[in-house]
Order: sequence, then C-alpha cells, then structure tokens
Amino acid sequence: MTIEALCTAADRTRGSFYHHFQDHGAFVEALMLAWKQRHTLDIAEQALAEKGDLRARKLSDLANRLDHRLEQAVRQFAQSDLRAQEIVRDVDDLRTGFVARLYEAGGMEPALAADVAKIEYAAFVGSQIVWPDMRADERVALDRRFAQLVAMATETGSRK
Repeated sequence: MTIEALCTAADRTRGSFYHHFQDHGAFVEALMLAWKQRHTLDIAEQALAEKGDLRARKLSDLANRLDHRLEQAVRQFAQSDLRAQEIVRDVDDLRTGFVARLYEAGGMEPALAADVAKIEYAAFVGSQIVWPDMRADERVALDRRFAQLVAMATETGSRK
C-alpha cells in the first residue's frame, strides 16, 4: 500500500495526500482508527442503547452484519504493520471486554465471563477465516446457538 498506489486508486494527487496526512504512517493510523471507530466503538454504543437483556442480541446482529472481508483484510495488514497490530490488539481487548461485561451484567462471575467472551470472540474471528462467505443470517443463528449453549452450561454448572 504505497502512497503512489493510493493516490492512483483514489484519483488524487500526492499533494492532496500530503495535505491530509503527514506521511504514510499517519494515513495508516487514521485508517485503522476509523475502522476501530466504525467496527467497534460505534457498534458498542448502539448495543448499549438497548435495554439490558437486548444488548447482547443487538451486538450479535450488528457484529455479524459487518463486512467480514474488511475484518480479514485489516487483520492481514496488521501482520506486517506494527501500528496496525497495536490497534487490532486494542480492538480485540475492547471487544472481548465489552462482551465479558455483558455476561457479567447477566450474572456471570467475572473470571468465567472473561473466558467465555474470549472463546466466543475466537469463534467469531475464526469463522471469518474458515467460512468467509457465510451469510450474515447464518452467523447470527450460530451466535444465538452459542448463547443457548452458554446459558445451558452455566445453569448446569450452578446446580453442581
């Protein structure tokens, strides 16, 4: 992703690029922060706008309707760019922390909530790689099934 290639693809001049960004690194950071905002912070804000029990469902609906090709491309790019790696790591921590807090709000103990959130998130990211063409409604259905399994497991665990 060179400045020349970006300018050609956007039909802009190098001068226009440098008017908006100090250098390539500044562009990458702005791009990654825009991804973080739209694909994490905005999603969390929309989920939080729902009432208690509906938050997780709203989060699932929004997250599973994201452009998963973009998620894959960001992660692939982050393998070769240190600043992008930092932002992806921060996003992963924000997302798993948010999900864990939703589980805690539902009565799950914090350590278990953190573990379940990590497992759920690993499945979410992994499914983007294993089944890149899966439809959003199929992703949502799998997420609903995961929520049912977690509920069943925690009910069984609390009875022991």
